[in-house]
Amino acid sequence: MRIAKLITLNWGTIDARDWPLADATLLTGESGSGKSTLLDAMQAVLTAARQGVFHFNAGQNESTQSRRGGKEPRTLHAYALGQCGGDVFLRTRCTSYVGLVFEPSTGENTEGFTALLGIEAHAENGRADGGRPQFFLIRAAVSIEHLVATPSVTSAASTTATRRPLTLKELLPQLQVRLGLNPDQLSRHEGKDSYLQHLYGQLLGKKFVPEGDATRCARAIVKAMAYREIGNVNDLVRDEILDEKDFSQEVGKLRQLMQEIARLKADAERLKLNIDRLQLVNDAATDVIDLLRKHVVALNAQAFSLAPGLKSWPVVASPMHVG
Repeated sequence: MRIAKLITLNWGTIDARDWPLADATLLTGESGSGKSTLLDAMQAVLTAARQGVFHFNAGQNESTQSRRGGKEPRTLHAYALGQCGGDVFLRTRCTSYVGLVFEPSTGENTEGFTALLGIEAHAENGRADGGRPQFFLIRAAVSIEHLVATPSVTSAASTTATRRPLTLKELLPQLQVRLGLNPDQLSRHEGKDSYLQHLYGQLLGKKFVPEGDATRCARAIVKAMAYREIGNVNDLVRDEILDEKDFSQEVGKLRQLMQEIARLKADAERLKLNIDRLQLVNDAATDVIDLLRKHVVALNAQAFSLAPGLKSWPVVASPMHVG
């Protein structure tokens, strides 16, 4: 799967629009132009802004975020209201959406879908506040036109930026009608863990994945999209994907296995030595039997030569059956 499009509606100070994405996308611009805002939007959808997995505005030096004159630490509600600094907001009350449209990569036999984050926020006492975010998985390609209310006849000339976003309660019924979907093709998740399990399940071609796997996937994606150099792939896998684990028991089992292997090796060497010894005994016995055969033949030949008139051979005990 690949990310084909980013959707932002009432997100920070950037435009409300669809942002088409190629296989490789380069963001350039001066400080404050919105690069981090776009990346934060993408990663909010991919991590559910889960605490301990992703921190907003990770590109900003953390030491400057708390200093006077530095950038304000960002939150979902602050992004929804378009916080410009301090208690200044572009919007005092709004519904905000950010979404990612996924489509199959070349050669993949699967269906695309849209992952959407929605939040309702308001300004109170100079602070951004609001309800809990909600997360949606839609088995269709959503665009910003699907997220705004249909304009009335008197305001038909209004643009997407000025039209009212659908409320969180309106969203699923409206998307079902507008996209012609069945109820089982849309799902709402209020819990971040449940959403991440189903999001990465769909990305991996499953219904859902265990919570631990979903968290590891989210962390890996955050590192892959990091604002700074992350080192090599080995460091990424070691630090962000693999869990820390106590290997003392495994080491003990490995030591026991190595001891058992050493014991079996010693037994094999003893068996080989005994086989070599038995082979020497067998070779010696074969030589003795050959000598006895020659001796019996010689005795019979001698007896025949001494008594040529005998009508039959003398009976001579043969050692041929010895052993």
